[in-house]
Amino acid sequence: MKKPALATLGVVGACAACCTIPLGIPLLSGLSVAGLASIDWDCLNVGSEAAAIGLGLTAAALVGGGLWWHRKRQAATACAAPSGTAAALPVPAGSGCGCSSAPTSKENS
Repeated sequence: MKKPALATLGVVGACAACCTIPLGIPLLSGLSVAGLASIDWDCLNVGSEAAAIGLGLTAAALVGGGLWWHRKRQAATACAAPSGTAAALPVPAGSGCGCSSAPTSKENS
């Protein structure tokens, strides 16, 4: 195979991977919601009010868990210690992330 053919194949593969994942996730989510909506709720022994309450609580738990996870990740990256030679340098006062491990001006002097 020639190099232009390999380059074209690489670009096509990268575009397919980059586009199908972001576009495929909403499609799969839509299909799962459509499948959930097509369930015959009457055949279940749960009343529609109880099902709505359960679905709302589940959605609230998922959103709350996602927000907690996102905030935890942000705090971990904001409080990460600098790497390399800069780690030995003192951190100026006021540049901390607000964590309990952030140095104060007394510790730097």
